[in-house]
Amino acid sequence: MISEMLPTSVRNTALGLLLNVTPAASSFSPPLIITALSPMLGFGPTLAIGALFSALGAMMVWLLPETRGRRITMLDSA
Repeated sequence: MISEMLPTSVRNTALGLLLNVTPAASSFSPPLIITALSPMLGFGPTLAIGALFSALGAMMVWLLPETRGRRITMLDSA
């Protein structure tokens, strides 16, 4: 879906970065954040913050533009 929103000139670079950097960041940062916030907030509320961000990210999918029926080369002229 994301490839349908990027022009050809940046598509490979952007998707390569997204597909490689995102998993690394998502596997590295939560342990650090949980370790830092747990002493202040407690373990349960800290995990609830993570769940809140996951739910927010899932809801943001509905804000993506509809690309059905659009030619992928249309983005190259913009």
